[in-house]
Amino acid sequence: MRFVVSITCALLAIAGAASAADPDCQEWEGLGSEGQEASIDDMIEARVSGSMGSTYVEKHRVVMRRCLEEHRTEIRDAIDDACGDGATANMNAISKAFASYSYSCIP
Repeated sequence: MRFVVSITCALLAIAGAASAADPDCQEWEGLGSEGQEASIDDMIEARVSGSMGSTYVEKHRVVMRRCLEEHRTEIRDAIDDACGDGATANMNAISKAFASYSYSCIP
């Protein structure tokens, strides 16, 4: 039961770590390659260090960071796909695309 509570807290901490600095799709598309890479770095840092208070995340911070960094190409592609949906892309498209990788990186 304690493990389930820890996992639940970790998921909530990651979900709540969406940064106001996450770009929207219009900003993302205007960043260029280097800007997008820097933005992904910022999102990784926000997810890993922004999850303070979750003991589970604290213990697995290095593993989560490594996992997210290993998936940066897939993350970028997922964000490009989410933003490429045109009218269906919304302000949360980037956060949602990134969150799916954050969840998959919880050990």
